[in-house]
Amino acid sequence: MQIRSARLLFLLGFLGSVHADEALPTVWLGPQDSGRVIQDKTYTGYTRIPISDCSPAASLPPDSDYRLPDTPGILVADLPADLPLPPPGGFRRDNRESAALPVVFSIHADGSTTQLLPAAWPDFALPAAPFRLVSDANAAPLLVSPPDNAPVEQWRTDPDLSLQGFWRYSWSDSRVTASVRPGERLLALRETPAYGPGEVNLCRAVNVRSGLTRHKRYYLDRAARKLFLVPPAVNPPEAAPVAFGIATRPGVCMEIQNATNLTLRNVTFAGIRGTALKALHCPGLRLVDCTFAEIGGSSAIELVDCPGLSIEGGSVSDVSERAVQLLAGDRKLLEPGRAQIQNVRFRNIGVIAHTYAPAILLEGCGNTVEGCSFRETPSSAIRLEGNNHSVLSNSFVNCLQRSDDQGVIDIWGNPSYRGNRISSNLFRDVGHSSEESPAPPALGRCAIRLDDLIGYTQIDGNRFERASQGRFGAIQINGGGHNTITGNSYLECPIAISIQRWNADRWDRTFQEPRTRDILCRQISLEHPAWQTAYPGISFDAIYRAGPGTNLCLDATPTFW
Repeated sequence: MQIRSARLLFLLGFLGSVHADEALPTVWLGPQDSGRVIQDKTYTGYTRIPISDCSPAASLPPDSDYRLPDTPGILVADLPADLPLPPPGGFRRDNRESAALPVVFSIHADGSTTQLLPAAWPDFALPAAPFRLVSDANAAPLLVSPPDNAPVEQWRTDPDLSLQGFWRYSWSDSRVTASVRPGERLLALRETPAYGPGEVNLCRAVNVRSGLTRHKRYYLDRAARKLFLVPPAVNPPEAAPVAFGIATRPGVCMEIQNATNLTLRNVTFAGIRGTALKALHCPGLRLVDCTFAEIGGSSAIELVDCPGLSIEGGSVSDVSERAVQLLAGDRKLLEPGRAQIQNVRFRNIGVIAHTYAPAILLEGCGNTVEGCSFRETPSSAIRLEGNNHSVLSNSFVNCLQRSDDQGVIDIWGNPSYRGNRISSNLFRDVGHSSEESPAPPALGRCAIRLDDLIGYTQIDGNRFERASQGRFGAIQINGGGHNTITGNSYLECPIAISIQRWNADRWDRTFQEPRTRDILCRQISLEHPAWQTAYPGISFDAIYRAGPGTNLCLDATPTFW
């Protein structure tokens, strides 16, 4: 842990630049800052590259090793010698810290920004391609064969090639480093994807020159310290980019510990490869009309044990992975955290990691998400963990664009999660995207997923518009019981409610698993007076004997499978 006496102030405007330090300097706030109001500040962590410092890629010497697509307007910038670059690497579900890619964006004259994505084949705006496993699944290295139309020969000169996609399962993506085998059209994986490979894996080659075919793309050549850029198309021309930003340093921009009733008002965090804001043990913390943009950490905002937290207004956009991780309240005692996220605009969340990267990971007990807008998320918008949370009057549009077997609001795997309410929300165009036509889901996508053992949830007054794909209804229940579904409306949903019934054998096997006993007997105490008062007679044996139970569906006839 960093020593607070060595705190470093790191306050830069959009026109500032960063030099020399390997890690991002951190603004440290503590008990002495209790009761303060910090407002109208901008914190950034990127190097600014003026457009005048970029050259047309066409001006590169004809004998250079670069083979670029015939895309108009490709620019190339030489990166400063003192700018540290992230080492090559991938990410897995169990290791999201080694993203290996910088955060790159264009800066416009009016101060607005546009995120650039790494060059890939197929492009991120297109469906992924099938890469077939051609070696034994336990071999080293693993070998995969790309599609016949893949420009493999061009990838031989891409030293930092990686493959990202859905490997064994369509609900968990990994990116692993790879290389083209000499003299073959095969790719050797230098890492093993999470859960291992499948026979056919829907992937794309990332950080390849052949992917510089669309606006808003970049390619990083670490060895030559060059950044290739395809600027965004803008109209009118005077709105064209004036500079590019590149954030490469890991770390936390601002960390707050043990401060009470601290307020951040109209504060902007922008262009940060790591985590923008981390707060620990900060009761009464308020974030009012704050802006988070172009953030690359595994979570843009991490908030742990901040009872009475309030996030009011503002926006979070263009985030590589999770936007907000919030843990508030004590499940062991069923004490509410009383944290509130209200009227926040979330857009373009999880643009690099496409699963397990929700806009909000909400954990604990007794917290509320209300009046927020969620748009364009490849994975779930909210991952809900815990008891007595409320998700009220929010708007979810074009969410769950890529991942399969999930819900826009997803709750999974714990029969002690009770008392959650999802009410008066709008879910529109689940799984649909204006930019791509994804392959049909292997299993399904839905608005609300109660997955594996989830029960005692109230779902009422929601509006579902085109919110059902595959075998899933707009609401999908997998093995849970005693959920109440009432007063919802379903427009153009092939299935309104789908329920996957568990037979006695699956129920028995699940309750024999060590994980189930751990979450019911060690993570919490069902015998504690708080639990016995809230749920009289609750026990491991009582939950087991109850079986999947009965779901009360009063607004539509369920489809069972």
